[in-house]
Amino acid sequence: MIVPYRTFYNGELVKEEVMYYDGPRFLYKDYPDVTASLDTLGEWSVLATLCQIILYHRPYSIVELGAGESTSILLLAAERANVKLYSVDLKPFKHLNCKRNYEFYLGDTKDFMKTFNDTPAIVLIDANHEYENAKREFEFFFDKLVEGGVIFLHDTYPSCEKMLAPLSCGDVYKLRQDIEKMDKNLLDVFTWPYTAKWCGLTMVIKKEKERPFWGA
Repeated sequence: MIVPYRTFYNGELVKEEVMYYDGPRFLYKDYPDVTASLDTLGEWSVLATLCQIILYHRPYSIVELGAGESTSILLLAAERANVKLYSVDLKPFKHLNCKRNYEFYLGDTKDFMKTFNDTPAIVLIDANHEYENAKREFEFFFDKLVEGGVIFLHDTYPSCEKMLAPLSCGDVYKLRQDIEKMDKNLLDVFTWPYTAKWCGLTMVIKKEKERPFWGA
């Protein structure tokens, strides 16, 4: 399988080429410097760091369902990798005043998915915190996701029962439990319980079929 591949160092494009899965694309050691952001980004530092690493290997678009503090982090990652960020929210004031690498969709995620036709490397699901909505969003974008891409789900590890309120974590944790039982030949799943406002951040990576030792 042939994929476009770009090499970045400290946010600057240093090489652009076409690589094969059996080529040297996993041998490069010039990873971008992501450690500097850890102290300043605090509770979202895991997302910020992982996004840059993911986009280094998979320079495809980002989708954010539910804008907020994560938007500026994802936009920075999109600009550094020269990919597009799609951000969706019901509230117009969450739109950032940025013209590059950024498209804001004002409305419901169901309507956005009717017109979305791109291949994302990263999807953050953090809109409506109800199980059925999050499940519909996950199923749609997992099918669109590039192999090796990651879906992040927020609010998947509430710390106590009062966090199950709809305006808090809701019942998205049930979706995490469902995903943990899915076919491990298709995906891997891991939850960080102590990040992203300490409500849990689950990462689901779509496995690559061309890597024979990545089986269940």
